[in-house]
Amino acid sequence: MDTAIAYQLGTSEQYVGRALHDMAKRDEVVVATKFLPRTDEEIQQDNLVVERVVELADRYGVEMTQISLAWLLTKVESPIVGATKLHHIEGAVKSLDVRLTTEDIRYLEEPYMPHNLSGVMAVNIC
Repeated sequence: MDTAIAYQLGTSEQYVGRALHDMAKRDEVVVATKFLPRTDEEIQQDNLVVERVVELADRYGVEMTQISLAWLLTKVESPIVGATKLHHIEGAVKSLDVRLTTEDIRYLEEPYMPHNLSGVMAVNIC
């Protein structure tokens, strides 16, 4: 499984970890990440965002990825969504039905803290 940095720097791994907790055994899954180490402060701040995504997903009765994609759709018209299975595509399509309020969007964005790029990510900036 490849956890591309799609939702917020580093938190896509947290989404995957939470999903795998109930769906797979440790020896059945390999998780590869492109993300580089973060500071403790960045991890704590990112966890605030993740918890808010969890809260909104529970409130709306949808998956965390659907909240994330619904938020992303408020920022871009055509997000690039990776899918290797039919249910990934179905989940992405369901995110089109999630209508986040202005308050929801503010709530998700309020704790976000931009991270400095490092390693290959910093080198590859044009």
